Amino acid sequence: KVSESGISDPRIIMGLKEYGFQGFLIGENFMKTDNPGFACQEFISQIR
Repeated sequence: KVSESGISDPRIIMGLKEYGFQGFLIGENFMKTDNPGFACQEFISQIR
C-alpha cells in the first residue's frame, strides 16, 4: 500500500505503517520550506 499526499507530520507515517502502508509520497510539505533537503532529512530522522 502507498499513501499519496497529505502527510505533514512523521506521526502520520507511524500510524499508517500500523495499517500496512509501506510507501509514502510526500512533497508539498518540504517544498513549502526554505530548505527542502534539510526539511526532508529532519522528517526522516523522526521516523527512524
